[in-house]
Amino acid sequence: MKAIKTIISSLLMTTLLMVSCSKNDDNSPTPVVETKFYPKKIDFFSKDMQGVETFAASTTFSYNDNKQVSSINYQGIIDIHFTYNANGLPGKMVLISGSNQSVCEFEYNGDRIIRLKRNNDTYNVSYNPTTNTYSYTDQYSTHSFTLNSAKDLTRIVRLNNADQTTVYDKEFSYKNDGFGFLYDIDYPISFYLRFIGLGIDLD
Repeated sequence: MKAIKTIISSLLMTTLLMVSCSKNDDNSPTPVVETKFYPKKIDFFSKDMQGVETFAASTTFSYNDNKQVSSINYQGIIDIHFTYNANGLPGKMVLISGSNQSVCEFEYNGDRIIRLKRNNDTYNVSYNPTTNTYSYTDQYSTHSFTLNSAKDLTRIVRLNNADQTTVYDKEFSYKNDGFGFLYDIDYPISFYLRFIGLGIDLD
């Protein structure tokens, strides 16, 4: 689709309580706390050469009682189901498209991914704390994912294992750290979707 434009509709809103501090002598302003939004639906539109927009598809989100994404239906093409470990991090993602099913499981050391199991294949995951980058190598490529301090995905790099040439290199920028799409969810959803190899743009 060309010139894809997303419109977030039917939002569930949870307002964070602002704690009022006692006034001090310098009358410093009360910090602004952003309202958190939990989108339930994204409508995708395509635009033709004349600028006319036509509805193309929708992506819908479901949440559990802990405000964690429990499932995503991406444009009617694929269903993605999430389960979480005792620390509230994604432990398993099940992807269903038609009659095909794929299972991805994550192993952690604390809150850091150390291993990815994708169906029958298992990959060790390395972490660079200086750049906040996760990397793993599969049969064909080495994949690297860099996050900012708020766990927004900021860069994806994929190298060809055969000659170490760059196959893919994409950067993401945000107005403020922590304001990427779905920034309010307890884990970086775009990171996990990209990490398992889904080329889904929710950034």
